Amino acid sequence: MPKIVSIKAIDPVSIQMYKKDFDAVKVEIRRESFDDWNDLKLTIPDGVELPESGVIFSPHAEGIEYDIEEFSEGCYVQTTVITEINDQNIQSALDEHEANDDWEEEWELIGTDYIIDSYEIRGQA
Repeated sequence: MPKIVSIKAIDPVSIQMYKKDFDAVKVEIRRESFDDWNDLKLTIPDGVELPESGVIFSPHAEGIEYDIEEFSEGCYVQTTVITEINDQNIQSALDEHEANDDWEEEWELIGTDYIIDSYEIRGQA
C-alpha cells in the first residue's frame, strides 16, 4: 500500500522546457523557477524509498507522485536558451519573452520536472 508523506521542500526547483519554431530555426529554452519552500504531499509507492534530505532527486523519476499544497511568496525565475542563436530578431523576441515571462502563450511545452534537495518531514499517513 502506498505511503503518504507530507514534507516542506526547501529551495525546490520547478523546470519547464519549451520550444518554438522561428522560420525554420527551432529554439528550445529551459525555464527554472526556484521557490524558497513548498509544502507537498507525496504518495510513495511500495518498494520505493524517499531519498534522504540533502540528496537531490526528482519525485517523478523516483516514481513518487506529489501535490504542491502551499508555496512561498519568494520565487526566482531563470531562463536558459538551449539553442545557439545567431539571429538578432530571434534574440530580441527571446529577450521580450524572458522579460514578460510569458512562455506559455506562444511556446510549446515539451517537458517538465520538479527537483527536491533538502526537506523536512511534516507528517505521515
